[in-house]
Amino acid sequence: MTEELLELGEWFDIHMLPWSTGVYWKPVWNVLEAFGVDLLLANAHHIKNLPGRKTDMRDAEWKAKLLRCGLDEGSFVPPVDIRELRGLTRYRKKLVQDATAEKNRIHKMLQEANVKLTTHISDTIGVSGRKLLQMIVGCEVVTMEFLESQMKGALKHKSPKLHQSLNSRLRRHHREMIRHLWEHLIFIEHAIARVE
Repeated sequence: MTEELLELGEWFDIHMLPWSTGVYWKPVWNVLEAFGVDLLLANAHHIKNLPGRKTDMRDAEWKAKLLRCGLDEGSFVPPVDIRELRGLTRYRKKLVQDATAEKNRIHKMLQEANVKLTTHISDTIGVSGRKLLQMIVGCEVVTMEFLESQMKGALKHKSPKLHQSLNSRLRRHHREMIRHLWEHLIFIEHAIARVE
């Protein structure tokens, strides 16, 4: 508990060598770092004890011997601001992966419903693709006039073929699934923007 770690920090005035196991070392590190304790993060792979009967006491003794002899260099632990930035960048990476997964699910649902947008649109989640998806989700009829006026770039010249690719077997189930996926994608994109 934090109170016990604070007591430990007041008592400790020498070296400490926690193991880098999962995230369990981080709360200890965060509290003791403020006390100015000389911390060294041990890589469990590098300082494994010799084979035999393994106990916590023997591990602690072995780590103390390595530390006294200067045989453990320790793992790199960046400063607090870099650790916080790492947390954000790793979370952003995960959000981008989630967004890509939702885009792929939308693409799969369109293919299942025989909507062949990808034949003519390289990015179904681009500006023009988003307009079409919103119309599909909203149960609106996509007309040639809409395609000629709202599509961007080279897609304006592909309006007849694009209109033909929208001739599909889109059922209510497909629309509902695309709506759920679309709303989740928008939520993830807002989360990415906030993290950035």
